Amino acid sequence: MMPTLPTVKSALTRLLHWTAAIMLLQFANAARAQTATVCIDHYPPFTYFVNNKAQGAMIDALKMIADEVGFSLAVSVNTAFARCLRMMQAGKMDLMVSLMPTPERLEYMTMFAYSEPEALRMVARADFDGEPETALDILRLRVGLINGYEYPPEFERHPMVIQAPQPEAGLRLLDARRIDILVLNESVAAHLVDQAAAAGNQRTAIYKLLKATFLREQNVNSIGVAKASWLHGRKDQIGASIARLRAAGEFERLIEKHQIQLRHSE
Repeated sequence: MMPTLPTVKSALTRLLHWTAAIMLLQFANAARAQTATVCIDHYPPFTYFVNNKAQGAMIDALKMIADEVGFSLAVSVNTAFARCLRMMQAGKMDLMVSLMPTPERLEYMTMFAYSEPEALRMVARADFDGEPETALDILRLRVGLINGYEYPPEFERHPMVIQAPQPEAGLRLLDARRIDILVLNESVAAHLVDQAAAAGNQRTAIYKLLKATFLREQNVNSIGVAKASWLHGRKDQIGASIARLRAAGEFERLIEKHQIQLRHSE
């Protein structure tokens, strides 16, 4: 008995649906097979290493973004911040996290903010006497700044500035009494002071936060996508994913989670 015309049409329709589904699956797998590399340094609680494995709030966030957009994520070995910038400019890295937008960086990166502008806060040794509040007060002190941060002009023009590559290096300058104050993003400053106090159940504080804060509208933590990277073709999807996570409070939740983890690991 010959199959009827409707039966043949139904079989062809099912075949076309199966073919389309297979093609979509293959396309999704091919897209996910593309790997984007994020260039990071040691910057807890955002990015840090435990037994040579990258962890941190921004690693967790990028994994969520990669799953949503459809690519695999690889992480660089602990790489100096300045070198990460050069590699992004050359298209040798695809992503950077926890950096501030500047005119120079925006020439070779598209950047997406994941936080509101963050205040700068001063850290001093516990035995430091005084509460500098004005630029004149600060000019009397030896000041430690961190490479890659955005500072007010009165800090950058300071005659007694020492630059440190990372916040922990800045703390070592404080320990050695080479500087009087270290200026950091408020969240990082609070984390480092809290972590130092928790280490070994210290009975006396090692560092303290000074009261004054300084706010710059440009001081916005962002995720950067290299314009020379293949991933830049998906910048709109990445931006939408970041906006969704930000609206849901995911970045704050992840930062708090890793602050607690680090505190308990001491």
